[in-house]
Amino acid sequence: MTPIAAEGTELPRDFTDATGETAEALAALIVNLHDDSTTHARMILAGRRFIRERHDHARIIDALGRIAGDTRVKRQAG
Repeated sequence: MTPIAAEGTELPRDFTDATGETAEALAALIVNLHDDSTTHARMILAGRRFIRERHDHARIIDALGRIAGDTRVKRQAG
């Protein structure tokens, strides 16, 4: 991904070197992942862990509940 896409995202340490600013740099990252099965497997596990920890069902329900609660408060005030 580009540094702009990664900005503000608390990515796992395994992804710190997985950014490129140009098409050529991004292509090189993709080729390297294709050629290096160990790094590829490590990044898969890190990505799955990242999603599981930050976007599990309970967190989504909590976030939606906060949004719905904010909407109800605004409607009652409004």
